[in-house]
Formats: sequence, structure tokens, C-alpha cells
Amino acid sequence: MESMEIKEACQIMKEILAPLQKERRVTILRNLSSDAKKTFDELQDSTCISTGSLHEHLNVLVGLGYVHKTNERPARYYRDEYVNKLVQIMADWRAKQVEEAERKLFELSNYQNKETIEQYTV
Repeated sequence: MESMEIKEACQIMKEILAPLQKERRVTILRNLSSDAKKTFDELQDSTCISTGSLHEHLNVLVGLGYVHKTNERPARYYRDEYVNKLVQIMADWRAKQVEEAERKLFELSNYQNKETIEQYTV
């Protein structure tokens, strides 16, 4: 049963992250925060994405819930808080991976130094 749950969770993660394979969508998310809202023009200035392309990608991101749009005029866009949480989870995971890799390199370096010392002292 647990194996099926993991498989389903992986499929869900794949579906959640699939829209972010487009670099422009990642650029849009990088230029938005959950605190400060930006108008379309402000977002276009900060991303340098053409009007049509920005409009298309924003519609996808709003439709998926990654980005929210206010009803005021002009409309303002902001990133959903769960995107911040996802970014934090991934940053923490990446930091652990880097830490583990550094630990393994340190152990390997110590092992190689020990081997070299033993080689010349025998």
C-alpha cells in the first residue's frame, strides 16, 4: 500500500512541477513575491518578456494557482505562499545534499591521505 502512495505522490509532484519547465514561468515567479504585488507593466519591465508571452504565461500560472491576480485596476500580480514553501523545502533539501556530498568528499580525502601515508611508511 505504501508503495502505491509514494508512486501517486511522485506523479502529483511531477504534475505540479511540469509547468515550471518553461524558463519564462520561472522568471516570472522569481520576479514576484507573496508580499509585494506588481502590475503587468512592472512585471514586464523586470522580466523583459514580451507582452503576448507574459500574458500567456501569467494566465497559466494564475490558472494553476502559482500566481494570484487582484481585481483592482490596474490588476496586480503576486506569488502564492505555497510557492514560497515549496522553494524553501527544495532549498533545504538541496542544502542537505550539498552537505552530504561535502562530508563524503572530506571522508574520501582523509582516506586517500591515510592510504598515501601508509604507502610511504611501510
